[in-house]
This record gives sequence, structure tokens and C-alpha cells, in this order.
Amino acid sequence: MDFHRAICDISHPIYRRVFKYLLIVTAPCRRVRQDCPPIYENNVMIEVVLNKRCVNKLRRELRRAGSKEIGGILAGQDLGDGRFLVLDLSVQRDGSFSHFRRSSPKHHQFMRQFFERTGHDYQRFNYLGEWHSHPSFPALPSQTDFSQMQKLIEERDQNAQFLVLLVVKMPKSIIEASAYAFRRCQSPLRIGLSSTETGNITDSASYWEKQQKHGKVFGRSGRACLKKALNVLEKFIK
Repeated sequence: MDFHRAICDISHPIYRRVFKYLLIVTAPCRRVRQDCPPIYENNVMIEVVLNKRCVNKLRRELRRAGSKEIGGILAGQDLGDGRFLVLDLSVQRDGSFSHFRRSSPKHHQFMRQFFERTGHDYQRFNYLGEWHSHPSFPALPSQTDFSQMQKLIEERDQNAQFLVLLVVKMPKSIIEASAYAFRRCQSPLRIGLSSTETGNITDSASYWEKQQKHGKVFGRSGRACLKKALNVLEKFIK
């Protein structure tokens, strides 16, 4: 059996089993900058906090989406001292097994309604950034995610000083997530992430940092890691 052909042919009967295994084995090698220090503004660490409503909404939508990626935009409140509370989030459900791209005009309507509810107080209540799910991947941004978010913050009509990207998944009852901030002409950096109720969300970036610290991942070379995974998988499907 041609392993590489099996990987490329999405109609192959063992494609999903092989691909999911490959994703798990190579996950540590696909990380990008989650070991960076958290971002600070005026010497205060920036933290994104999800309220109970958003956590419940994410649980419901992630359960409904299954293996398909979904996403949307984040709307929140500036609490001061570098803390931002996510009050609501929009949902777009037309992603695929391994891809999501926000495109629905409903997101603009969502923000207009949010501004109306908050009295058009743009200084305190505004657009925070984007979110999407990785049901079959670690809850960490991909290279494509990083480049798309950087492109978004660099747009001429973008008024935000920074934008947040939240990546989530829910393998069990607790949501796994990571949050990153993007600024003009600067590298993306990890930011603090929590919820208004403890135990509802875990930080995936922190988890992978601990794995790396304790030597529970393959070497730093992504190529070496991928080669090892391919060798294992070739034996797996023969």
C-alpha cells in the first residue's frame, strides 16, 4: 500500500485514522511561538477572560460541530489593567475537517447589534479579535492562522492596537484553548487566558510548554519529528 497516496487521497478508507495519528505525533513540532513570554502593555500583562455565557456557547457549538472547524469574532469589554472580558462571540458553521475561514456578513450584523446593546461606547466595548476551533488539531494557531491574523492587524483601516486570536477545542467536557495577540510590525505573542468560573477552560499553550520542559516531546527539529511519524505510520498501515 502506498502510504503517501493514502495520505493525499481523502477518500481512502483509512485516511482519517492515519491523518489523526499524524497530527497527534507531530503536534509539538507544529507549534509556533507558544513558548514566547506573555504580551504586556504598559508593564501590565494582557489577559482575556471568557464569561460564563461565552463558555456555555462554545461548549454547545463545539459539540454540535463535531469534527468540523467553526469560528467567528470576539466582542468584549476593556476592564482596565490589561484585562479584557469577552461578552459575546459570533458563530460561523461552514468550516471543514481541517479548515475554517471567516467570511459571513452576519459577523458585521453581530457587531452592530453589540454596539447598540452597549450604547456605542467604543472605548470600553469593542471588537477584540477572532476565534475558531481545531477539533482534530491541538488548540494552537497554525502557520496559516498566524499569517492571516497578522495580515488583519496590518490593514490600513484597522483601528485596534492589537487583535486577539482564540483557538479552542473540546475533546471532553473542559474546553482547551490558547490565546495570542497580534500587533503591527511585531511578532505574535501568547497572552493570558481564563474564564469567570474556574475549571471551565485550560490553556493549551501552557500545557505544551510543560511537555517541552519535561522532555515529553520529540526533538526541536520538525523534519526529524515528521520523519519519525511517517516511519511509524508506514508500519501502521501495512
